[in-house]
Amino acid sequence: MDHQTQPSSSSSSSPPSLQDLLKLLRGKTDSQRLAGLLLVTQYCDKNDQHTLLTVYHAIGSTFLHRLLLTGMPTHTAAAPLNPNREAYLRLSLTLLATFATLPHIAATHDMLAKLPLVLEVTSSEFGSSLSDECFEFLFLVCTAHDDGVTTFYESGGMNVLGSQMPTLPDAPAEKLQALLLAECVISIVGEEWLIGPTTLHNTHSSFPADRPFYSISFLLPMMCQITMKDDGCKLFASAGGFRAVVGCLVSLIDSSRSRIEHNSTIFLACDTILNFLLKREQVWFSLDNISTVKLLQALAHWTEDTQDQFVIMMASSICSVILDSTSEESLLCHPEFNTKDLIALAKLVKRSLETCCQVIPRGASYLSEIFFASVL
Repeated sequence: MDHQTQPSSSSSSSPPSLQDLLKLLRGKTDSQRLAGLLLVTQYCDKNDQHTLLTVYHAIGSTFLHRLLLTGMPTHTAAAPLNPNREAYLRLSLTLLATFATLPHIAATHDMLAKLPLVLEVTSSEFGSSLSDECFEFLFLVCTAHDDGVTTFYESGGMNVLGSQMPTLPDAPAEKLQALLLAECVISIVGEEWLIGPTTLHNTHSSFPADRPFYSISFLLPMMCQITMKDDGCKLFASAGGFRAVVGCLVSLIDSSRSRIEHNSTIFLACDTILNFLLKREQVWFSLDNISTVKLLQALAHWTEDTQDQFVIMMASSICSVILDSTSEESLLCHPEFNTKDLIALAKLVKRSLETCCQVIPRGASYLSEIFFASVL
């Protein structure tokens, strides 16, 4: 792309004819084509499929791809700085999202090949300002092309969705498109990407490489919702959801000391686990397993240095429900659980009793009821 050429507004006050646009789009220089594309964004009706198709064939997929690459964020200091990069990027994504509204264009290999690039833009410094165009393009191509969902998934799309979801406003279309896209991926690739074989590390480990934090945290709101009902808990248990959420929580607690923004996700994971534990008898789920041991250890670790009464009540409520369903002897039979862990849990219960004797933290009354129902 000629770096001396930059998008600029047309000085003409009257709409150009389609033939004039096509003449520019088929021009021999980048300047002519860019001028034509800018006029397309200003004057072409997005609902006029015939015109869009004509324009697409006139400009060609090669030039659109080159325009996108010119606007892509650079990753090396040696890369030449293009002062018009963001303008090129915005123009290319606007056009790609518009052309993708035509299903037979969205289903082409040329559009599919751009999925990884658009995902890269979404997670770049330009992602927030171009989220509307990015998510529209991703959704349209993934739902139109037979290999769209697979390419999206294999390109790390779920991680990108999870990282961007908290920043998307609730009402706008891009959040709905992101949610629909996630649902589409899960319906095709299944839950195995999230809840497959899991190795739970000790509480001082980092996030397991095959269980990205963003992917799991993205689904936590849905998991918390479905575990409020008996049928949802049965599905949660049969699909291995308890193990997956415990693995996520263990890693979250370990990283929470340096990542305070994880606290809301920790509470969401705790709520999900607590919902499930309170219905464990209806789903015939045994708590005598290594996941439970790791959960108890993590909760004791989470609360050992905190003065936050809500944190203490949340952790002790989960622990008390588990301890009510097992015994000290059973826990000590696990090779990774020892007397030191049991003492840490006893200290947590003691601190919780002391907290309940004081003023119960606002919003924690239900936790105190759960706690006392289990320990008394």
